[in-house]
Amino acid sequence: MRDFLADKLAKSENPQGVHVSRMEIEQWAVERGMTPEDAARLFEDLEGMAWRGEYIGGARFEWQGARITEVWQVPPPL
Repeated sequence: MRDFLADKLAKSENPQGVHVSRMEIEQWAVERGMTPEDAARLFEDLEGMAWRGEYIGGARFEWQGARITEVWQVPPPL
């Protein structure tokens, strides 16, 4: 997932980051044999360890995407 996010960010021309929808994350996961639920959980778990940004909310207070501003291949120092 880090590579997926890093690639999206690298291709973005927006200096404020790139929008990644929950649907994109779930589709990425299904193509790799994961469930959409596992993909969402992995994405959430990697926040602060692999990516920085902010969630974009949606119905029922579930995030519908995120604006990614940084992606790391190794966790940032504490």
